[in-house]
Amino acid sequence: MKFLIKIIIMVLFLASVTFGKEVATVTALKGDATLERDSATLVVNLGDKLQEKDAITTGDKSKVQIIFDDETIVTIGKNSNFSINEYLFEEKQEPVVRFGMLKGAMRTITGKIGKIAPDKFSVETKSATIGIRGTNFAVLVGEDGSNEIYCTFGAISVSINGAEHIINQGFFIEISALGVVEVREFTPTQLKKMQKDNFADSGSKNPDAKQNFGVDTTGQLDTTIDKVGIVVIKDATQETRDATQIAAAEEEAARIASAEEAARIAAAEEVARIAAAEEAARIAAAEEAARIAAAEEAARIAAEEEAARIAAAEEAARIAAAEEAARIAAEEEAARIAAEEEAARIAAAEEAARIAAEEEAARIAAEEEAARIAAVREAARIAAAKEAARIAAEEEAAEEEAARIAAEEEA
Repeated sequence: MKFLIKIIIMVLFLASVTFGKEVATVTALKGDATLERDSATLVVNLGDKLQEKDAITTGDKSKVQIIFDDETIVTIGKNSNFSINEYLFEEKQEPVVRFGMLKGAMRTITGKIGKIAPDKFSVETKSATIGIRGTNFAVLVGEDGSNEIYCTFGAISVSINGAEHIINQGFFIEISALGVVEVREFTPTQLKKMQKDNFADSGSKNPDAKQNFGVDTTGQLDTTIDKVGIVVIKDATQETRDATQIAAAEEEAARIASAEEAARIAAAEEVARIAAAEEAARIAAAEEAARIAAAEEAARIAAEEEAARIAAAEEAARIAAAEEAARIAAEEEAARIAAEEEAARIAAAEEAARIAAEEEAARIAAEEEAARIAAVREAARIAAAKEAARIAAEEEAAEEEAARIAAEEEA
């Protein structure tokens, strides 16, 4: 169980490291666009989640619409480079929005952050920093570094080298490549031309865009409808306002604001639905990871038990082999001892035979010696007897000679 818990914690930790904080969703896409994230280049697809520090680059005749967590809507025009330099929208923390525009065109319908903390909402270009006062605006950045910034609703603050310019709705500020600044009023014709040149339609790259996100790709990319065809998002830049239209525009602005609010609610609901689906997918993935971890743990335990069984069998075989070796060694030792005892018995028998042979030889020698001595004694006796007989004979002869002599003498 501890191993399983460690696996789950590891999976959740890796997930938190691998996936950054998601702050926005791609809700409409036309043409080709790429995403730069952590030194990697990814293809932008409808429904992609964006993170802080992401940068989007659009191609020719391309356009991307993004909805952020605070319901800010950003439309990126063709041949543009847009970056999310900083974004924070969480409870009990001060919100902040800081976008970057290196080149191209973008327009914005500000969301909750623009209402509750407009001073924390800014767009930075090489030449200027744009602040907002609860508004809709468009930014064009030329290849030569020139800027055109249009205010289509509310008011914006543009800071250039520390100098602040307030641009009200119906006006735009132009900053040349040499830094020359000019504020002018735009006409409906100028606004439409700007929209056509930078945000024109090019045919949807994703034919399922309407089905997946309710985006009507036949009209302006910023116009979004729900499943029953009710308009819920409409970019304020679709309205043309000049100095003579401002009064009438206020009523229209209220209608647009209501539509925008409905759009933001629908977008928030869609984001919540997607987030719920992602959370369900994450939970399912975590459960699958837990199941796999449990299966792996069960397999590991089974492997350990099998290894223990094999080890026990090997130990039993080793003990049996040791006992057999001990038995064989004991038998060999007994055979060795028996052989040694037999050798000792044979040696003792041989020694006894040798001693017996020596004793027999000694007996025979003694008998032979006794026989020799007896023979010598017998020879000596015979010799003595013969000598005694000779002496007796000689004495007998001497006596006979003496008797003869005597006889002779007698005679």
